[in-house]
Amino acid sequence: GYRALQNNTTGIQNTANGYLALYTNTTGTYNTATGGYALFSNTTGDKNTANGNQALFSNTTGDNNTANGVYALYKNTTGNNNTANGVYALYWNTTGSYNTANGYLALYTNTTGDYNTANGYRALQNNTTGIQNTANGNEALYNNTTGFGNTAYGYQALFSNTTGINNTALGSNANVSVGKSNATAIGFGALATASNTIQLGNPAVTDVNTSGSIHSSGNIVAESNGLVYANDAQNNKWIGFDTRIGALPTYPTSYYPVLKTTHQNLYISVNGSYSAYMTSGGTLNSVSDKTKKENYEVLDKQDVLIRLNKLNVERWNFISEEDNVKRIGPYAQEFHKQFGLGGDDDKMIATYDMAGISIVGIQALTELVKLQEKELKKQQIQIEKLMKMIEKRIINN
Repeated sequence: GYRALQNNTTGIQNTANGYLALYTNTTGTYNTATGGYALFSNTTGDKNTANGNQALFSNTTGDNNTANGVYALYKNTTGNNNTANGVYALYWNTTGSYNTANGYLALYTNTTGDYNTANGYRALQNNTTGIQNTANGNEALYNNTTGFGNTAYGYQALFSNTTGINNTALGSNANVSVGKSNATAIGFGALATASNTIQLGNPAVTDVNTSGSIHSSGNIVAESNGLVYANDAQNNKWIGFDTRIGALPTYPTSYYPVLKTTHQNLYISVNGSYSAYMTSGGTLNSVSDKTKKENYEVLDKQDVLIRLNKLNVERWNFISEEDNVKRIGPYAQEFHKQFGLGGDDDKMIATYDMAGISIVGIQALTELVKLQEKELKKQQIQIEKLMKMIEKRIINN
């Protein structure tokens, strides 16, 4: 071609096809330029390949670049190891290295950003200095400028991201709100609106299914109109937490967080043991099997009664409740001091212990009543004897 490789001095194994192709090259080697002005400014750059009008036009000392398409890598000067396939691909790149752009205007605005990959029409078009981004799909990561570490798969995936970092979007129009980081959106139209979150699907998605387990080191949250439950599909029974309006029966317009089950009983297991169950009528049944107990002690029932009478029982309300919600009962500290039940915890009273103490107290009272009845019977017999003696004297007189 006209003046192709015109200024070459000691450069070897270069190929130039086209008007002014490799025109300025002096000592650069192993370069290939096909097209008008291709690799026009290259001087000492090596192992570059330019196919297309003005492809790699501004390259001077950059090495190992490949540009296929009109104006591909046009502004590149010293950037290395870049690949641009498509018209205007990596057009503004100057010193950015290790970038790959496939598609019209892919990574078009990139200047110094490194390690970016863009596959698709206008993918990562507005990226300037952002690094380590991957965009697969037309207009994926289209508005990204300085954000880094982002991954987008799908048409217009992460389209709105500008400066956000470490975001991932999988699916057509999957996106993360502007300025958010470390967020993941999966599925068509999925939108992650907060940093450090994962959004599965768009608002039309009603179920997320898995055949495996879900593990979390954080919280599992049901929003104000949500239900979290475990389902026994075989028996059509489930247990869960319901925060939906009307979740509590007989309160159809109220919001109450409800622990629910469709089974006739709610079963409770603690530490691998069968602990208790609650009936649909609200009765709590705690395990009291003698074979589950040990270290039996015979109680001094009268001593228990004496201690029971030492308890200060008053009317009060919990600080966390309204003043008009009154309760009657003892205080845990006093109960613990008198009976030493429940281990070292003196802030709680087990209903089971309260019931046991009450039963023993009743038994102690029963013993006292029986003793009194026995004493009264003796007294009655004595009274009857005295009455007969009095009657006899009266008659004799």
